[in-house]
Amino acid sequence: MALQSSGDGVSEAEIARRYIRELSERLIAVPDDQVLDAAVKAISEICGASLVLVSRVFDTRQPVFAYAIHDRIGGATAYQYPLRGTPCEQVFKNRQPFIRTTGIQDDFPEDADLEAMSLTAYAGIPLEDADKYCMGLTAVLWQEEPQHPYATVEMLKAIEPRLVAGVQRLDEEKRKAHELELRLDEYVSRMDVALAFSEIGVWDYNIDTGELVWDERMYALYGRSRSDAALAYEAWLSTLHPDDRVGAEAAVSEAIGRKSRFDTQFRIILPDGAMRWIRAAGRVVEISTGQTKMIGCNWDVTRDVEMQTLLAAQKDAAEAANEAKSQFLANMSHEIRTPLNGILGMAQLLRRTQLDERQDYFTKTIISSGDILLALVNDVLDLARIESGALTLDREVFSLSEIIQSVCNTLAAPARAKGLQLIAEADLAEGDYRWGDAKRLRQVLLNLMGNAVKFTDVGEVVLRVERLEDAVIRVEVVDTGPGIAQDRQAGLFDRFTQLDSSNTRVHGGAGLGLAICRELVTLAGGFIGVKSAQGEGATFWIELELPLASAPNAADDGATGASTSHAATHLNGSKILIAEDVAHNRDVLVEALKEHGCDLVAAADGRETLARWREGDFDALLVDLHMPRLSGDDVIRQVRAQTGSGERVPIFAVTADASLATRDELLQLGADEYFTKPVDLDLLIDRLKLHLQSSTRV
Repeated sequence: MALQSSGDGVSEAEIARRYIRELSERLIAVPDDQVLDAAVKAISEICGASLVLVSRVFDTRQPVFAYAIHDRIGGATAYQYPLRGTPCEQVFKNRQPFIRTTGIQDDFPEDADLEAMSLTAYAGIPLEDADKYCMGLTAVLWQEEPQHPYATVEMLKAIEPRLVAGVQRLDEEKRKAHELELRLDEYVSRMDVALAFSEIGVWDYNIDTGELVWDERMYALYGRSRSDAALAYEAWLSTLHPDDRVGAEAAVSEAIGRKSRFDTQFRIILPDGAMRWIRAAGRVVEISTGQTKMIGCNWDVTRDVEMQTLLAAQKDAAEAANEAKSQFLANMSHEIRTPLNGILGMAQLLRRTQLDERQDYFTKTIISSGDILLALVNDVLDLARIESGALTLDREVFSLSEIIQSVCNTLAAPARAKGLQLIAEADLAEGDYRWGDAKRLRQVLLNLMGNAVKFTDVGEVVLRVERLEDAVIRVEVVDTGPGIAQDRQAGLFDRFTQLDSSNTRVHGGAGLGLAICRELVTLAGGFIGVKSAQGEGATFWIELELPLASAPNAADDGATGASTSHAATHLNGSKILIAEDVAHNRDVLVEALKEHGCDLVAAADGRETLARWREGDFDALLVDLHMPRLSGDDVIRQVRAQTGSGERVPIFAVTADASLATRDELLQLGADEYFTKPVDLDLLIDRLKLHLQSSTRV
């Protein structure tokens, strides 16, 4: 296109250069994302155009969108038009600049916008990218004949690369926006489906106006319809259960005040009078209009609340039943221990008399049978304590070798009676002293070793101790018994499980021992298991963490031993008060202490005990817990209150109550020792000697 001279003698080329220079100056500092709008405005002002637009053409059959427009006629900011029958169509199809300085309406009679906006002149160029793909066009239109249309076209050509970049940027933004819209539509669709199936209602509360907007599910939740009166915050409050209204309103008010979230639960009263539990959650948001809203959701939790209520009731019932069971077991333990104390106590005393071989056998049988019954009672109580979480482990320093020796000594006689060899294998040159619960460890080992001796008829039983790490030991009990079939091992540590539950089984037992072993080992953080096969014997093993401890001071041990030895004859002449309401249990204590030359006074109830105490100057008091007229704990409390700080008289609590809580309570009240019936008389005598030796009264 050849540039002509203007009427004032200035060439069109010079005008074009001036246009381009001015446009460049105007756009040099404009960011790329604003260049289209800035360019159409600058072009309009430079060449005096009435309308300038940058159009994007995707499909000639579809309306054309103006990506940027500057309209000095009507001030339009958005514009779309059909391409067909317009000068823009000629530019796009021919991919050539097109100029009409006048009569444009006559040339394109189908373009109604030309006449509507009184446009008479046109100049336009196609917009092509680097690959010569025509993306659209730039058009400049006038209501009067333009002064420099050719210079305008040159200006458009000069700015074309930047306009193309602007169009491409808008294309990318629109593509991303379209993808986002599709994802949003998909998200909304999924959310709508999720809300529909979950029956969650969504609400919108305008804090400024008090207007409350519900979706359909909210109306369904509250048993209302859209035909009801317009909702407001106060109307919602009126649906709440009177007892929940204050709490719900406080939760909402706090969230509004802090502009935060809220999550609460309340009951609503439906129009038919029925009640429904609602869970409500929401948050405060500020929208672009400057309004503050709270947006949230409601859902029906009636079934959840009812289930929680039911579970709570069942839990309470289970706890009550468990408490009743524990109390029953404690009562039964007490009732069994009381006569058992008389049986075993008298049997112990009987063995100290001159007996022939047959009488001695009878006495041993009584004691052995009583010990079995006592072990069963203790197992049942341990199980009850474990179930209730009341069983705790002590932490003390003990000798592992002494535990092993004690277990082997206890089982030596029954093993010897069956012709079994009892072997202990333990390398304890180092690491003999440990931290742990010696009593419970001995209980576990006795149970495992006792089972091995019981089920083994020929051969040997081996107790093997191995150090895995400094603080970890592994104990194995290996026997040459009949072994255990693989299919019987899974339930071996379950409660009340026996390998042979038939009526003709050879070995008895309640099936509690291994279950208690597992519970105790697990409570200590250890592991227990079995390795066996039918006909190949069995190996029961445990692994426990028992931290290393320092050996007790030898000098202290010697001093203790000396005191105990010196106290061997110290009971002779000691004045001891025995408080026991059951006659045969009272007689057991009296007869046992008579042998040691004690001066004994007996009382049958609590009040008599206190009266006797005030009358005599006693060296020790042995008191039962459950006595008529005044309980043993009250006796201990009053005796300690009446005794001066310098006259600490030993008090031994002797009771059939095996509760750990009772033991702790009595020791705190002032008892020095706690013995559970049936009493080991030898141990009681030894402890009494020790206390009297160190008593401040001596």
